[in-house]
Amino acid sequence: EHGEAHIMLPFYEMTLFEKEILSLGFYCQKSTELRHQPSNKVIRLFNVYGREEQLCLPGKYQLYIKDENHNFHPSYIYLMKDFLTIF
Repeated sequence: EHGEAHIMLPFYEMTLFEKEILSLGFYCQKSTELRHQPSNKVIRLFNVYGREEQLCLPGKYQLYIKDENHNFHPSYIYLMKDFLTIF
């Protein structure tokens, strides 16, 4: 009842999934967009769903793999440094 579901899907598949989960009484509580670079389209969404209705602003949280100079983005390095030996 008070738990959360953390779901990662490609953009289009998330729109389909969200229709289903909303019909079951879950609400999006947080959404993070993943892009290769800031100027690219969204490739994945990381959404958190729960039973409590909250305002979920699309695009509020964003994560980039690379910056405009094709170097790994600092936020990506921070998240992945414990998992990838290149950092």
